[in-house]
Amino acid sequence: MAESVVYTFSVELATGSFTDLTTKVERASWGQTLVDMFNPPQVGRAMFELANDDGLFSPRVNSSFQPGRNVKLTATPSGGVSYPLFRGRITDVSLASQLGQRTTLVEAVDDWDRLTDVKFTTRLYSGTVVTSIFTELMSIAAVQSFQTDAITDTCGYAWYTRMDALQALHEMTLIGNYQMVVDGNGTYALRTRNWSAFNASSTPNIDVRSWATHFRSNLSRDTVYNRIKLVSDQRGMATDLCTVAMLPANYSVSLPASSSYGFWFDFRDPTVTAETDVPVGSYVSPVASGDWYTAANSDGTGTDMTSGTTLAFTAYAASAVATFTNNTASPAFITRAQLRGYPLRRVAPIYTQIDISSSQTRFGLRVFEINNRLLQVNAYVQSLATHIASDRKDGMHTAVSGLRNVWPTVLENQVGNVIYVVDPFSGTATTWRIRGTQHELTLTEGLVHDAVYDLDTPQGAYGWGEPIIPSGDKALLHFDGADASTTFTDLYGNTWTPTAAELDTAQFKFGTAAMKMTTTSGHIECTGLTLPTTAWTIEFFMRWPSIDAFSYDQLEVGVSVGAIYLRSSATA
Repeated sequence: MAESVVYTFSVELATGSFTDLTTKVERASWGQTLVDMFNPPQVGRAMFELANDDGLFSPRVNSSFQPGRNVKLTATPSGGVSYPLFRGRITDVSLASQLGQRTTLVEAVDDWDRLTDVKFTTRLYSGTVVTSIFTELMSIAAVQSFQTDAITDTCGYAWYTRMDALQALHEMTLIGNYQMVVDGNGTYALRTRNWSAFNASSTPNIDVRSWATHFRSNLSRDTVYNRIKLVSDQRGMATDLCTVAMLPANYSVSLPASSSYGFWFDFRDPTVTAETDVPVGSYVSPVASGDWYTAANSDGTGTDMTSGTTLAFTAYAASAVATFTNNTASPAFITRAQLRGYPLRRVAPIYTQIDISSSQTRFGLRVFEINNRLLQVNAYVQSLATHIASDRKDGMHTAVSGLRNVWPTVLENQVGNVIYVVDPFSGTATTWRIRGTQHELTLTEGLVHDAVYDLDTPQGAYGWGEPIIPSGDKALLHFDGADASTTFTDLYGNTWTPTAAELDTAQFKFGTAAMKMTTTSGHIECTGLTLPTTAWTIEFFMRWPSIDAFSYDQLEVGVSVGAIYLRSSATA
């Protein structure tokens, strides 16, 4: 064992108070998976086997030790940094009562399970930042701990009507090719599309030559996609006022004296009778006697009871709750109830299909298709389809690797991290992303911690045999920010100094802005970037202000001693 490590297993036997049961643990196992566009949320599961010679871990003996109790597992190496490994709640407690083998098996699930029975019904989000939608969904689900990366992408229209929470969150990953995790602390996290790449260390995490218990890489036809189809229904606000919900004709609702009655309205577009789950952009407040009416008789005849009735109305994106209260001592009937508004009607959908003929000839037709209503920016849909086609036309490398008692590596390697693995044949370090983990801990005969990692190489950047990129010798600028700002953020921490260059929100391909050079000598310069001595590449998108047959503009990429700069011969 490389160093001393203390594992702590605790159960919340009383609300807000965890009891340390580490000395009773004989074995434990737990695992996690990454959520992205290809991998929907999966509930993480854990198992803890406890010595139960005294019977304290029997629900019949100890009423505090029952399903529903929270559990957590942490590890602290001799360096003092504590690693949260698992947090969840107990689902099953089973006992083995035979002499000499009296144990209690505790099964638990992580916090993805808290959302399995949650359904979202929300307001309409229009031009809303993705992180704000995520935050509101977490609040609706009563999630206590969550966080997001600094994501500035916005969603044109989004809404949820009794949608399963896990389905809704998976749908959200497609808006910007995001990732999601629930960490060992039980914190939900929405991660940017580049998050895995920024978790990388420049030193090897797994050396197959000496550390790994096993390593098996694989390239399968099952990971090949050579026809990419992305479809998104687009919507636009109707200009005509419509009745979007109403009670059926000749239908009435009984409203007893001094009582209330509430019911749901699901919105429809009267011009498309078969369509349901229609979002409405704006409403007209229901008018008494006009939009709703109560009477003494179920057919609408008799005394008009409307003045003695009140309506409380709560509107969501594609539905509403109407609660009528009869404030009189006489029974009444709701004989008319309707809501008028401006529905969001379907317009021409975004449809993109990319075929890679060479891959289809080699592997046969392999289709990846997404129909996601939240994909509402045509340029992004095109870019996403191109990215998937490029990334998957030849398949994706996957691997399974294991470590035993390599501390703190077995604790540090978390789902979503990019790690470096040393090839046993060439000694070259290659990059892989951890998309799933499974841990086995045994304490009966000394301490043994086995960690198994499910690895892949997504984003078109990672593959077996790719050398390590030295830390700092790279740059990534999105040129996002406020209009006319001269702050150019580099996600790798490099400092760029502008000369006659600023951010411009009038023209951009992705994000919120682009870099604009305000004079022919405009440029940005980085003096702290050391370039490789071998071949290297710079990639970018560019828009010329104007091009004619008699002149041309050029982008100049300059490298001087200790500096790199970008400059255009005309303002852009």
